Amino acid sequence: MLLLLLHFAVLAPAVLSQLLSWAVPPPTSVLANEQILSGLTVSVSNASYEGEFLITSTADFRVFFRAPCIKGRATFSDFAIGNDLLVFAGNQQLTVTADMSTDLMLTTPVYIIPTIIDIGSLIFFGGGPGWTDFLLPALLAVDLLNTDNQVLPNTTLRNMYLPSNCSQLVASKSLFTLLQNPNVVAIVGPECSGPATVITPMASAFGVPLISGSAGNPVLSNKKAYPLFMRTIANANSESSIMISFLKEFKWKQVAVITSNFFPIGDFFYSSLFELGITVAVNIIIQSGKPDFVSELRQIQESSATIIVTNVYDNDSPDMQILTKSAKSLGMLTAPYVWVLGGSAGSNFIQSPYITNEDKSGHLCFAEEAVMHKESHRQQLCDIYNNDTYLREHGYADHGLLDRSVPMNPSNLSGLNYIDAVYTIAHGINSLILNRQDIHGDELYAAMRKQEFEGVSGHIQFDENGDMYPLPNFATIYQHGAWVNIGKISPIVGSSSQNFTLFHNISFTWPGGIPADQVPLAFKSVVQCPVGYGRYLVGEVYNCIRCPQGTYNWVEGNTHICPRCPEDLECPGGEAVEVSKGKWLRNKFETNATIPEVYHCPHPEACCPTGFCEFEGCAKGFTGPLCTDCIKENYYMFHGECKNCSRGVGTSFYMIIIISFICTIGLLCLPFDEAPTVEILFFYFQVTLYIFEPQVNGILSNPGLSTFLAATALHVDLLVTDCPLPLGGMGKLLLRYFMPVLMLFDIVIIYFLLSFIEMRLHKNGGNIHMFMPYYMKNQSIKLICFRAILIVLTFVVMPLIDASLLLFVLQCMPFKGQSVLRGAPHIVCFSLEHSGAAAVAIIVLVLMMILFPLGITLLLVKIKRANWVTYEHGDVSQIQSLFQCLYHAYKPEFYYMMPITIIEKGLISTMFALLAPTDVTLQLDVYIVVLIFTCATRIYWQPYNNTLEAYLNREIC
Repeated sequence: MLLLLLHFAVLAPAVLSQLLSWAVPPPTSVLANEQILSGLTVSVSNASYEGEFLITSTADFRVFFRAPCIKGRATFSDFAIGNDLLVFAGNQQLTVTADMSTDLMLTTPVYIIPTIIDIGSLIFFGGGPGWTDFLLPALLAVDLLNTDNQVLPNTTLRNMYLPSNCSQLVASKSLFTLLQNPNVVAIVGPECSGPATVITPMASAFGVPLISGSAGNPVLSNKKAYPLFMRTIANANSESSIMISFLKEFKWKQVAVITSNFFPIGDFFYSSLFELGITVAVNIIIQSGKPDFVSELRQIQESSATIIVTNVYDNDSPDMQILTKSAKSLGMLTAPYVWVLGGSAGSNFIQSPYITNEDKSGHLCFAEEAVMHKESHRQQLCDIYNNDTYLREHGYADHGLLDRSVPMNPSNLSGLNYIDAVYTIAHGINSLILNRQDIHGDELYAAMRKQEFEGVSGHIQFDENGDMYPLPNFATIYQHGAWVNIGKISPIVGSSSQNFTLFHNISFTWPGGIPADQVPLAFKSVVQCPVGYGRYLVGEVYNCIRCPQGTYNWVEGNTHICPRCPEDLECPGGEAVEVSKGKWLRNKFETNATIPEVYHCPHPEACCPTGFCEFEGCAKGFTGPLCTDCIKENYYMFHGECKNCSRGVGTSFYMIIIISFICTIGLLCLPFDEAPTVEILFFYFQVTLYIFEPQVNGILSNPGLSTFLAATALHVDLLVTDCPLPLGGMGKLLLRYFMPVLMLFDIVIIYFLLSFIEMRLHKNGGNIHMFMPYYMKNQSIKLICFRAILIVLTFVVMPLIDASLLLFVLQCMPFKGQSVLRGAPHIVCFSLEHSGAAAVAIIVLVLMMILFPLGITLLLVKIKRANWVTYEHGDVSQIQSLFQCLYHAYKPEFYYMMPITIIEKGLISTMFALLAPTDVTLQLDVYIVVLIFTCATRIYWQPYNNTLEAYLNREIC
């Protein structure tokens, strides 16, 4: 009996599932929102069964219909399934249950065919007729797709186009707008590689593939970084592979390379040359927009290279036209030189007005196969492109899309790759629909990448990275009055290389009538090369070649190639080595150096003002190591200039004494509740000065702003307008202590002065408080001065630490074989001249960074244990009132915040000192990160008791 029950328990679900079946089943697929499902009927094997059946859909929650079951059959009313509640159309299930119970249930899969699918387009708005000619046909291709119904017979594409304008910022904003629509399944664009590298990861995170018709940067082929990116062009390496196929076919072993800073040849080209054993004798990167390139071409003339490979083309500037004109003026379009021109460089060379057909003879270009694909389809696009009425009626009048250059015809139709991009999306969607797959990002990308069809640009097929295989090209040479195809370049499927097939039945010659299989080269190996030249293997022999741009040579009798230019230097070629603004290059003739020695100047404005300086380049009036001395006698450096100190004590010295006294009086009279506000302001003013002080011609070049920030940081050097004292070297460094120490001295003098006045007035029946502001009426002189001393100490923490660090070991650097002070390179670290000042610096650092915050901390602990802590300002004891300034500015939970802020200031000053010798860009990056972190922590914790301080801190940040 037990076995029988177990057997029934196993078989019962199967028996129940067979009790309900379709009498009139639904179709396997339906059109979303359009196809009516009529007469759907279910039956129960028990003909006497009566009850109520419910039909529901996993795709459309509106499908919720009941039908009575009479004698074992139930027929549902007519309904349509929509995809309004789906992100995309696709697979779903219809479920029928009896009497709201799962004991009697029937589930059937149904595929929803989408009737509307949204896509996006990122294009160039307002770029003029050229951009309109290029991108408008792709927008019209969507209209044509929806009209002919051949690729997507049941589905309409709805295109939302927004600007990208070759801008990362504009493209990012437009992408976020598109992604707010969850029904966008794919995006056409952007038109430039820069924005594509930025927005593709964002789009991929949302599962939306991008397909571009012009972004050719090879880095976009990296599927780990750009998983859902495709393009209907080959990546830019294909152009390099074509030129490589030429060099390989004709067995050339040495070339000169000319590329442009606007669009340089990629690493793929150079690595391919290395693999083939081809030497680059000269590598020139021309600066786009120059009026001529004669100096660059002379480098090739000085080398032994005769094969010149270039991808320079006319873009915003007619660089290729100017390059050919310069080459003609130097006689470099004739034997023995042969030019190999890639891509658009060849087109510009063929059309150049500056050279004759004879000049063009024998040089290699390549051109795409002249075959018009899908002419009837092109004609349909041209018909609507040229129809202004159609464009206005369909909303293309905005964004300058009616600004076209010429009427289009099938032979000059532009933007072919973008038209094919639209059709790639359509074919991919159709493939998913035919295979009844959900239309999601990864699935759609995979379907698009598998597409192979005839597009308007040619045969469309993609590799594993989503890059279209290059279209066939012809190698062409000008011969006997016409351009002749001498061979064909075809992509190798599954490889990044291309195959060049030479037409052996076509005879041709190189410039000067040299036979195709010969390029005359005559060399004699050299053993050593002079300064400015490197020893390079040219073919089978070694030759001395002038160091190309980006390299140098200071070795006489050099037996190697020219070494690369060190960091922080510019090497225009040969032996020339230049430093940028704010840097100092030691004279190589001083020690017969072979490696440049570069130093960051302590006063950047005094070093290399032009930005292109050779040895020991100082600004006018400066000289000496690191440009720290003045040329004229009795002149000393102050405020970045050489000041005349022949009169001894200058006016600025007395002004500093007056300013410091006024500042001390101001801090003394500062209202009790306003001190934290002033402390915050002065902290950020001091940090601002330290951040921008190393910049050459930065914001501190503004005299008013510089003086104000110097005053807040007590920076004597930046505050003076003439020579305060005739000081240089160690005396100049010690002068940084002057203002902070002077303010502390002023407080002591003021205390004794006020005490003396109070005593005299008291004897005569008077009261000193009658002369004080109302908020100081009931405060003792000791209390007022104690608070003032504390405010001054927090104010001078950073200036004192900064002055000490200038004398500390952190500012010692190697220079000419010795360790010297960076601010005074004449002084050897820890010498007799330095040791006393270093001891003072160490004492001040210990006082400010350890003893001062430790003393305040211990005092706060004692106050808390004695139960003297109070935040009231009324009836409090004198000792409570005295110590309130240590903690009253902060919330109770941040009772110990004052010593923390002092340590924070010390650490920030130390960071500035550590980064002083480094690159300005690195300094700014680190400073900004630290400042943001400091601001963020203060904003997050909000330690201030007064909302004004919290608000001020946030607004300054």
